[in-house]
Amino acid sequence: MTIEIHTPPNKVPAALITKVKRILVEFHQRNGNVSSVEVSFRESIEGRHNRVCDVRLAGRDHTVSVSRTARNFRDAADAAFYALGLMTPEREHKKTL
Repeated sequence: MTIEIHTPPNKVPAALITKVKRILVEFHQRNGNVSSVEVSFRESIEGRHNRVCDVRLAGRDHTVSVSRTARNFRDAADAAFYALGLMTPEREHKKTL
């Protein structure tokens, strides 16, 4: 699986990029049907919630894209991965531990 992560220079914390990579590798280990993933972080000029995380999953015969905005890149990434079913909300995750 190919993983591409695009970020604005010096705007996305290294810990968040590491978290994104970990989530994607774990997903690939569970589901080998995805051949490439592209994650793009960007800043929008619209509104207060101007941090954007776009995720595109590509398989052999399908492509799924999700875009989420939030006040910070971490929340935008969490929302995008949750929408794709790659992550559970932290509250639910803590209850299952």
